[in-house]
Amino acid sequence: MFDLAWSEILVIGVVALVVIGPKDLPVLLRSVGQWIRKARSLASEFQSGIDQMARDAEIADLRKQVEQAKDLASGKIVETQNLIDPEGEIRRMLEASPVTPVPPPEFDPPTTPEGPELPQSDVPQTVVETAEPVIAAEEPTEPKPTRKRAKKETPPDSEEPTVG
Repeated sequence: MFDLAWSEILVIGVVALVVIGPKDLPVLLRSVGQWIRKARSLASEFQSGIDQMARDAEIADLRKQVEQAKDLASGKIVETQNLIDPEGEIRRMLEASPVTPVPPPEFDPPTTPEGPELPQSDVPQTVVETAEPVIAAEEPTEPKPTRKRAKKETPPDSEEPTVG
């Protein structure tokens, strides 16, 4: 942007140090940083505003294109109607005699004194008697071998205490 070399920045720093002095230089650099921050925020706001205007313009162009397509399509529909029914005879016939829907016929199932008849199936019906439930026999199992624990032997010289 400014195209400053390091040597030029060094010369500017030395001149600022001599003119302003070492005491006020940090305060000046801080205020310069704040001004630069404000300038950058203003530039970014300006850029976002320009971008928003461009998007709005694009949306307006798209809306115009959609309206043109609608007008073109409605013109084509009218042209097609004129090709099919140029004198409007079909439209007049449909408007003059509206179609009424025919209700479906009512269905009355045949009934008997006990109730409605059910179709008889070809499969013979059998009566199943209740039977005792069958319990599966358990297979005999071999007893598990048990380990016998050896008794802890007490040394012969120790006497067991007796209670009594």
